[in-house]
Amino acid sequence: AAAYRDLEDFFLQAPIPMVIIDRDEYRFTIANPPYEKLIGRKAMGKPISEVFGEGEVAKFLPLLDEVCRT
Repeated sequence: AAAYRDLEDFFLQAPIPMVIIDRDEYRFTIANPPYEKLIGRKAMGKPISEVFGEGEVAKFLPLLDEVCRT
C-alpha cells in the first residue's frame, strides 16, 4: 500500500502529463493535473468512454489494446 501511494504521489507531482489506465476496465486509475490540462477535462477515476467522445474512443482503444497486449 505504501509503494502504491509513493507511485501515485510521483505521478500526481510529475510536471509532464502521465496516466495509469486499468487495462481490464479501461479506467483512468491515475491522471495527473498536467494530463488533465492537456486533454481539457477531468479523467482520474473515470472510464475512457466517459472522458472521451465516441469518435475519440474508437481511435484510441485499438492503440490501447495494442499496448496492453505487449
